[in-house]
Amino acid sequence: MKTFVRLRWLAPLLALALVAAACGSTKNDSTNAGGNILDKNASDAAQQAVGGSSTTSGGGAAVATPKTMEEWEALWTKQRAAIVKQITNNG
Repeated sequence: MKTFVRLRWLAPLLALALVAAACGSTKNDSTNAGGNILDKNASDAAQQAVGGSSTTSGGGAAVATPKTMEEWEALWTKQRAAIVKQITNNG
């Protein structure tokens, strides 16, 4: 009977220890260089969107930011047409 009582307390503690071990992080510096990759990519994209330096070469000419809704709609139409053309060309 005492063995059953001990197992009754030991099983949840063992389960909790396994969950805690599974949720822990590794301290491997080679895979965690520079922090979270997703956060770094989001930071780079935000910096590029507000006019920061770009880490990739776009190769295109700088385009003025549309000021009116009609200019935005014209830009979106142009971008949609380019995407549709790319999709149809590539299958």
